[in-house]
Amino acid sequence: MVETVTDYVLIAIFCFGGYLKSPYSVNKTMETLGDLFGNYNYQTIKRALQNLNSKGLLLKSGGGLKISPAGKEKVLEILPGLNAQNKRKQGEIFLITYDICEASKYGRQNIMRFLKRSGVYQVQESVYLTTKDLRSELSEIIESLHIKGAVLVAKLGADSFFGDKTTKEYLSKIYKLDDLNDRYCDFIDFIKKPSQKLSRLHINFLFNRIFKNDSRLPDEFLPDNWHGKEALKLYQKLTF
Repeated sequence: MVETVTDYVLIAIFCFGGYLKSPYSVNKTMETLGDLFGNYNYQTIKRALQNLNSKGLLLKSGGGLKISPAGKEKVLEILPGLNAQNKRKQGEIFLITYDICEASKYGRQNIMRFLKRSGVYQVQESVYLTTKDLRSELSEIIESLHIKGAVLVAKLGADSFFGDKTTKEYLSKIYKLDDLNDRYCDFIDFIKKPSQKLSRLHINFLFNRIFKNDSRLPDEFLPDNWHGKEALKLYQKLTF
């Protein structure tokens, strides 16, 4: 998601069609979106443009600047909803647990670092949940560390149990799906107001502020009245 003024400027240029004639037009757009961007002056915008250019995210073109291929990749990183598919994978939730003795402390630390980099959800010590199938990578690490049998990976279904709750109920709690669903619903209602006139830039940030919290769980683990699909479809229709 957006973290710097440089990111804001890149996304603003993307919403202008990927081409910019003058830093002033970016500055003017940001002035109209103070609640999203804060107050940035012309010099701040200019420095951001120089930064983007030096990183190869913008290229000089016809007296102005256009987004480079690397810049387009950065845009998709900042606004993941642009490239998201509405159809999700079916039924892939994995439970990962390990029991590695103190004598293999180095191996335990390596497994922990790998899981952290992979973005898994830690349920408790040595117990993790993830939508990613990490079995192949884990097998390679386990073999290299000579700790065969110390790591268990199990595939869970929506109706399987995790403690006293079904996996679906448990995931809804840890990923705060009810709250996320309400935010998607609010987005839809806000966008559909007849009097609402929003720029592509504004819509991009409103949606992706919500979407960044979406773990993209398989359909069978989502609430029955899930509004995420409608919100994503509406967002992509208005921004493409």
